[in-house]
Amino acid sequence: SVAESSSASGADDRFAKSAKILTHRPAPSPSRIPGADRGELTVVIAVCASDGGGWTTHAHAAPLPRFDREPTTLLVAAPALRQTNTNAKDVAWPATRAAYDDVKRRMAPEGIGEIILTPDGGATLLEGLTTNLFVVRTRVDMLYHGVADGKSSLELVTAPRDSVLPGLARDAVIRASVAEGLPVREEPVLASDADCWTEAFLTNAVRLVQPVREVRWGSSDGNSSDGAREERFLPDPWGSISNRLYRRIVASLDDDLGPPGSCARRRDSGDDPGL
Repeated sequence: SVAESSSASGADDRFAKSAKILTHRPAPSPSRIPGADRGELTVVIAVCASDGGGWTTHAHAAPLPRFDREPTTLLVAAPALRQTNTNAKDVAWPATRAAYDDVKRRMAPEGIGEIILTPDGGATLLEGLTTNLFVVRTRVDMLYHGVADGKSSLELVTAPRDSVLPGLARDAVIRASVAEGLPVREEPVLASDADCWTEAFLTNAVRLVQPVREVRWGSSDGNSSDGAREERFLPDPWGSISNRLYRRIVASLDDDLGPPGSCARRRDSGDDPGL
C-alpha cells in the first residue's frame, strides 16, 4: 500500500488523476469524503492480484488527523518483526504488529508514543511500528561539540535502508540534513552509544518530525517493571536540530503544495513551543 497526504482544497485534480491512472475509473470528489473539508487527506491505495490473472486496485480516502508534536517517549520492546523483505509494507503488516499496537495503546497514559523494534533484545534500535528513528549523536572525534564548530561536531544516525522500511519522511530528513551541513550515517543505532545522544526523533508522513523526550528499555510485553533495563532522558527533548530539519521540510512542502492556506502551512501554524 502507498499512503499519501494532500490538502483538501487542492486535492481534486491530483486525486482524480491518480484514480484515473490506477483504476481507469473516475474518482469520487474529496468533497464527498466525510471530514475532508477539515484539511488534509490520507489516501491508501492497495493493488491486489485478481482471480483472472489481472490486477484490482482499491483506494480509500479519509481525513488526516492533526498530530501533536509534543516530545514523546519510546519503548524499546518489540523483536524485529519483518523477517523477509524489510523494504516492503504488505497488507499483513498491521496484523503482525497488532500485539505491539495494543501495548502502545495500554501504555499511552505513561507517555509511550511508539514501540521500537530491536533484533537483539534492545542493543540495536531499528525503527518504530509506523515510524523511522533518528538520533543526533556527538561525534566521537569531536566530543566538545559547540566549543568550536557545533554543527560539524554532531551527526545524524539512522538504521540502514536494508534493515528498515525507509519512509518518504526519512528520505526528506536525510536531504534536509545534507542541506543543513549535518553529516548523516546510515548505520545501526546502538544503545551503547546513548551517552553520546543529544536528541532523538521519529519520522513518518503524518508526524513529519516528532522529538523524543525519553527512551525506555522494557520487556517484550511492554511491562517496564518486568525486565526493564534503563530509562534515558534526552538532553534536548525539544530538539534544536530536529526542529530545524522540520522547518526546512515544511518549507519544501510549501513549495510543492502551494500558497499559504495549504496543508503544509497549516501544519506549521499550531502553538508549538519547539518552533
